[in-house]
Amino acid sequence: MGILPNSSHVGIVDLGFQYFDSMTNEYKISPSKEHYGCMIDLLCRAGRLREAENMTRSMPYERDDVVWSTLLRASRVHGDVECGKRAAEQILKLDTNCAGTHITLANIYASRGEWKKAADVRKLTRSKGVINEPGWSWIKVKDQISAFVAGNRLQPQCKEIYNILKLIAFRAHLAVQEVAVFLVPG
Repeated sequence: MGILPNSSHVGIVDLGFQYFDSMTNEYKISPSKEHYGCMIDLLCRAGRLREAENMTRSMPYERDDVVWSTLLRASRVHGDVECGKRAAEQILKLDTNCAGTHITLANIYASRGEWKKAADVRKLTRSKGVINEPGWSWIKVKDQISAFVAGNRLQPQCKEIYNILKLIAFRAHLAVQEVAVFLVPG
């Protein structure tokens, strides 16, 4: 499992597929649902949404909201309205009140200038009473745990919290770059 997620994060599509294929062909290991998820994420990050959707539909496991959400977010990033609609439909079959799906679909339409469709999705969301609950996070600073709502900058330790989050993100970025050096053949 360790190699595929790292391939996904550095965008090395062909190498990821080589490892995925070698699992079954060389090592006789059946890919797990998580392996398929990594490959779908890899394809999505590379903008290869049609291939990601095909793999999602053909994988020998139940397709859950996680894989469809990966495809939905990638559709927004890459501006693929049709793929986004199909992914959203699948998520909403699993959870009709998924606020994030409604919001992301509306944002996909808005990013393409399809304002009426974006407004229609938002109106549908309101009429169904779907509520977007804010996300909560916790962070430990100087032996004190603080909770905060995503996006709330009124928290008393806001500056410290965001500085630590930036540091964590930077360290994660460095770690991915180090892994890429080992994954790139050459």
